[in-house]
Amino acid sequence: MTGFTLKKALVFALLLLLFVASNAVAETRVMVATDLHYISPSLYEAGERRLQASALYGDGKMPHRSDAWLRGLVMEAIAQAPDALILMGDQSYNGEVLSHRDLSDALAEIQAAGILVLVISGKNDINNDNVLAYQSEGDVSADSVAVHRY
Repeated sequence: MTGFTLKKALVFALLLLLFVASNAVAETRVMVATDLHYISPSLYEAGERRLQASALYGDGKMPHRSDAWLRGLVMEAIAQAPDALILMGDQSYNGEVLSHRDLSDALAEIQAAGILVLVISGKNDINNDNVLAYQSEGDVSADSVAVHRY
């Protein structure tokens, strides 16, 4: 994944230091993922060409595959069984409430396996109030965490 900025690196280092310092175990294993850009499948129709075009001609994100990647992350985290999983920045595609809820459900599976999950929000997660659901008949507005409080 891309987007590992100096600010994220410093936050990561601080979290890792605090986590390791607070653990009494001799060895601490940490898994890190960044910039998931996850979009809930309920917000786009399978095969939606605009999301696929985003990967080819836009910003390099591959939102039409994000659900499969999230499932892979859950399975890999559970299989590797680290002490902690740290997700850094831009968990959601554009701050969609449904994407955050689906992601939360997936992270609950990881937590149920006894893995501590730490999340650092990014600009895509909280500062976007122009959120869309992508449908073949046209884009429609969707709830954003920037304007929707739950």
